[in-house]
Amino acid sequence: MTGEGLSAVLNSIRVCETGLVAMDLFDPWSIEIAYPKPITVTVVEGRLWLKSPDCPPDVFEPGDSFVLPRGVSRGRYLVSSSPATSQHTTTRRLEEMGRFRPLLPDRPDVSLRRLVWGPEGGRRTRLMSFTFDWQDRRLGPLIEAIPDIIRIKQNSSEGFLKDPFLGLDFDTHDASRPGFQALIAQLAQLFLVQAIRSYALRDADGPCGLLAALADAHLSRALSAIHNDPGRSWSVEILAERAGLSRSRFARRFNEVTGITPMAYLRSWRLHLARRALRDGNATVSSIAYELGYQSEAAFRTSFRQDTGLSPREYAKSVAAASFGPSHAETDQSY
Repeated sequence: MTGEGLSAVLNSIRVCETGLVAMDLFDPWSIEIAYPKPITVTVVEGRLWLKSPDCPPDVFEPGDSFVLPRGVSRGRYLVSSSPATSQHTTTRRLEEMGRFRPLLPDRPDVSLRRLVWGPEGGRRTRLMSFTFDWQDRRLGPLIEAIPDIIRIKQNSSEGFLKDPFLGLDFDTHDASRPGFQALIAQLAQLFLVQAIRSYALRDADGPCGLLAALADAHLSRALSAIHNDPGRSWSVEILAERAGLSRSRFARRFNEVTGITPMAYLRSWRLHLARRALRDGNATVSSIAYELGYQSEAAFRTSFRQDTGLSPREYAKSVAAASFGPSHAETDQSY
């Protein structure tokens, strides 16, 4: 896989609305994940069994993690103390029962909660889980390239950095000090970059998707060219030349692997960069249009409105007004 192309994809990852839950679960237990936002789960102590659609039960040991990058919108996921556990509750039910309790009642700005569940005296499993949202949920090719679940096993993750959540200690006073929420947000982003990188290096040579295209010796050259110079006046002919393929073969292969045309991907990538620039608030609409290779500011405005339903300035105002603080409300999974 081309390093430049993967780096561009990983550098585009931004998360928001992060919240962290520390869980102490005592055998026997079984919980259905019924939370709509993306979520990660890391085993700190003990073990859990994960039951997921179309896959046999899978055991996770200390240091193992899994990520549901689209939440549970596309499947039903159960975590339990053993593969045979039948009766279960749901995270939604536990929420209604008030089982998720703030760790810092005097710090409502810190989205940090604890869950204790199961009979006293049972064997304990300690989990660390964070929920988040993609800052740009219209990232398109990247989000669609990520599978519904990413499994991360420490014994098979060569080169994978140690899970940053394993070392967190909520029994100290550090969590109550200013800046802890920012720390959690940064850890969440680092974790996801690691998870997607691990998946891409290990499993992304599958049949389709952006990460599969990055693993393709020919397509990766064209993608790297787009990522390195998104404002250039690219054409299918020029990209095919970069890929070392004929125009017809390149166009057919690109569509077969990614599911979209080269020009559609170029447009999607440019608009993602535009949304990020508008969110950051450090560039004018005209400078963004120029940097991304649009013929005019009017052409950029038209393309942007077709994609988002808003003008660039309306979009910038909407994200500036939005609050990305801790939230446990349901969100539209508009992937």
